[in-house]
Amino acid sequence: MNVICNVELCRYRSFPAISLPLHELGAPRDYTCNFVGTVYENSTREILLDVLRQSGLVDSGRCFVKTRKQYVFYS
Repeated sequence: MNVICNVELCRYRSFPAISLPLHELGAPRDYTCNFVGTVYENSTREILLDVLRQSGLVDSGRCFVKTRKQYVFYS
């Protein structure tokens, strides 16, 4: 099994390490790209979404996008 996680990001965000079998790493994916996150006004994330939309990746269904305007804090 391989551990899939950017070590610095996992440590910073306290994410659990996720293990996947090697055969899953090369498996076909449903989407070419994905973006899930909070999009703030005048941010680089807003620019990224514009680029994805203009490229046709979102409308064609090749890129999964789920956004929100406000960060939700769960305690």
